[in-house]
Amino acid sequence: MSNGASGRKGYPSARSRDRNEENIPLIVKSTFSDAPGTLITNDCAETEEDTSINERRLASGVTHLTDLAQFRVALNPEDIASGRKLFEDLADAGISVGCLNLSESNAMFAVFADDVEHTNKVLNGTDFEYTLTEDCAKVSVVGSAMRGVPGVMANFVAALTGCKISILQTVDSDTTISAIIKQEHLIDAVTALHKAFKL
Repeated sequence: MSNGASGRKGYPSARSRDRNEENIPLIVKSTFSDAPGTLITNDCAETEEDTSINERRLASGVTHLTDLAQFRVALNPEDIASGRKLFEDLADAGISVGCLNLSESNAMFAVFADDVEHTNKVLNGTDFEYTLTEDCAKVSVVGSAMRGVPGVMANFVAALTGCKISILQTVDSDTTISAIIKQEHLIDAVTALHKAFKL
């Protein structure tokens, strides 16, 4: 983190330390969209009763990535090496992939829009059958407090489907849940997830 104009590293200023000591909430907003910001507070107190997903804040933020395309590739379930062959072909061609899902019968991944033509060319030179969905985005909820809490994924899915947003794919880790969606729905998705996770 840096202080762009001055080049100084992002060490806490006296003002931000005062804000933390006084427990003054801070809203971080983007200057590039009308999406709601993320609320940052010191309110980490938790009682024994405050254990349900509806009673405490589990996420620390919502992030997104735009200009993606999703590939769904059919794999041969009789050939356990087919997934390896797919990703080796992509790697040999210098294609960086993300949002990976791999099963016996298919693989899903995303690339940036600038890499779509090259990825198409590589896949067309193989025996793999695939479908392509362009104009996608990835939206994510981030928070270490989500780890091991039942209902987090249900809340995430409900927030998006409640706004009639189709989920093309999900990926997750201990601290993040992400979905690939159509980019036209991104603002609604970010807004819905902020509300659902009390941000």
